Amino acid sequence: MKRESLDWASIGIGGTPPSVAICRLANSHSHELRVPDGWRYQGSLSEAFGAEGSGRK
Repeated sequence: MKRESLDWASIGIGGTPPSVAICRLANSHSHELRVPDGWRYQGSLSEAFGAEGSGRK
């Protein structure tokens, strides 16, 4: 079974803080952001634990 690696980052909502963690398959050129229906930042794990990232890639 082939394992794909992921690229991840944290981005600001609307380009400004607060930010959320995002990921995509490594070497992907997709710029789509998909979230589950009804998802909101308020009350999310990103809000609860922060998504500022550790600087690791």
